[in-house]
Amino acid sequence: MDIVSRAPARHPPVRGLIRGLKLLQALGGLGVASVSELARATQLPRATTHRILETLRTEGYVARSGLRDVYRLALKVRSLAESYKEEDWVTEIADPVIAELCEEVVWPVDIATYEQGQMVIRATSHRRSPLSIVRVAAGRLLEMATTSTGRCYLAFCPARDRDAIVESLVQRAGTDRQALAQIKVLDSELEATRRRGYGIRIRGLGIKTSSLSVPVLHNQRVLACITLIWIDSAISAATAVRRYLAPMRRAATRIEGDYRRLANG
Repeated sequence: MDIVSRAPARHPPVRGLIRGLKLLQALGGLGVASVSELARATQLPRATTHRILETLRTEGYVARSGLRDVYRLALKVRSLAESYKEEDWVTEIADPVIAELCEEVVWPVDIATYEQGQMVIRATSHRRSPLSIVRVAAGRLLEMATTSTGRCYLAFCPARDRDAIVESLVQRAGTDRQALAQIKVLDSELEATRRRGYGIRIRGLGIKTSSLSVPVLHNQRVLACITLIWIDSAISAATAVRRYLAPMRRAATRIEGDYRRLANG
């Protein structure tokens, strides 16, 4: 018997919540405003505007000045922004893009962000990819100097940030000759990465795998790096670049656009 998958039912949007958010956004732009001014700005009925504002005031998100009978944002609004973590945008924007990219290229794909001297995988399609030989999970840490992800970040981040990260790598290496040797050749690797426009690792740490990485950029800042991992014996690096670089760059461009719209409100 065939099993027919059913899409989950779509629920209508909550109009009251939408109106409340519109009022918060309008009040943030105006600074202080009367009910009439906010009703005009949001094109909501005056009675509805007043009712929603009083609800928001009761919950502590707006405050009212009795002298002029105007409203302003209250400090509790700040808690909404402060609870938003830097990596939350990955789940909101990038995770579905990475899932679609994996369907197109089949090989597993990760997206990682920089944090305290290492790259952190925020989302991955390893569990979905039939070609994954290592079940990598979100939260895994990646080295900066020896992975295509780390090199990609270092190659495209601002020079001041890059110098500080490399200096921290030197200090961490201490007297470890192998680690220092890797850092010593890093400059030429990063220059080559910038010229190509992508990072690449041929075997190295992953004995059976190689990887390809592209940056996700915003205002000359590296938001994240997208990395595709393939079994080295299956295809050559040249073939991987020819087949997968373009769809990876399209995914990066899509994430950049979505992030820009989110950042601009």
